[in-house]
Amino acid sequence: MLPIPQIARLFQGPSVNRRIFRAAASVAAAGIVVKIVAIFKEIAVAGVYGRTDAMDAFLVAALVPGLLINLISESMNQALVPTLVRVRKQEGHDRAQQLLSSSMLWMCVLLTAASVAMALAARGFFP
Repeated sequence: MLPIPQIARLFQGPSVNRRIFRAAASVAAAGIVVKIVAIFKEIAVAGVYGRTDAMDAFLVAALVPGLLINLISESMNQALVPTLVRVRKQEGHDRAQQLLSSSMLWMCVLLTAASVAMALAARGFFP
């Protein structure tokens, strides 16, 4: 027979592992939906442009900004998350919130600077 505390745990809400699994599954499902929509976008663009110079220009116009945005945002993501967890654990929630706010401000500044740089350099990419 199970002790009372173990019986009480059986009737509580979902376990931590189950909640983590649900969160991971929902992120995976959202990622799959995004990939499917991207496939249809690629099919639509290929149907309109085919294999022409216009398609090459479209790809360059889409890939160059995407590359710069990924360089900035992904590097910030990789650096911020572990630091944010460490700061929250060691210095508290308020300091972690302050770090997150200032990081997001700098992210916006960097993305704006990258956008301006791309706009100024556009004539070089697209003569």
